[in-house]
Amino acid sequence: GKSGNGKTSIIKTLISEYNFNPITLLVGGNDFALRDAFYYAENNTNSLLFFEDLDLLFEHGVDRSYFISLMDQVSTKNGLLIVATVNDINNLDPEFTQRASRFDKKIEVPAPNQELTLAYIKKWFGKILDAAKSKELSKYAVKCGLSYASLKEFYISTMYEALSNNRKVPI
Repeated sequence: GKSGNGKTSIIKTLISEYNFNPITLLVGGNDFALRDAFYYAENNTNSLLFFEDLDLLFEHGVDRSYFISLMDQVSTKNGLLIVATVNDINNLDPEFTQRASRFDKKIEVPAPNQELTLAYIKKWFGKILDAAKSKELSKYAVKCGLSYASLKEFYISTMYEALSNNRKVPI
């Protein structure tokens, strides 16, 4: 899914809910860090090996063929989960998306729909906004394709702007 819609938050929830030992390789990592991450994950129980923005990882320092080789060598191990995120799955080669045993499940994390946007606005603004204003704002946010991160930033910026202008209501 697109940036800001909660992919990393889902991973953090998995880590905390299932008490995983997280191993993360971020953009800018290299083949040595990659090898160490796989080694650590395979040798420590209950590990979650996480690759954020996998498509960008290959553009910035990690050899794709080496990554595939390490993925194919991972032994089936109880308690090891390998997860990757991408903003657009179409940016990944079919050898990642179509080949069994590399990434078996693909889950899209879409932008929030009308109902979720309204719930999120109510969560952040609480009773500051009435129901009609919250609904109007949620319709506009969906029309603009705002992510959860954008909605949160909207809340923060409107609250800051209201405080700096001595207003109790942000909008």
